[in-house]
Amino acid sequence: MLRYRRQGNTLDFYHTYVPPKVRERGLAEKIVETGFRYAKEHGFKVIPTCSYVSGVFLPRHPEFLPLIEANPQE
Repeated sequence: MLRYRRQGNTLDFYHTYVPPKVRERGLAEKIVETGFRYAKEHGFKVIPTCSYVSGVFLPRHPEFLPLIEANPQE
């Protein structure tokens, strides 16, 4: 599950969850990648509040860095 908040043209990805029984199968990566692809296709920027998104996913997938909202407070 990828939880997010829409704020105008920005999606805040704030929580990723995979049930313990199905972890270690790459599901979180697939879920987050789908979220980024959706954002790209629909012209959204992303705020990577979730620690998995910012600390694990983005370092592995720098191709999505152009979608990151540079100054989410503005």
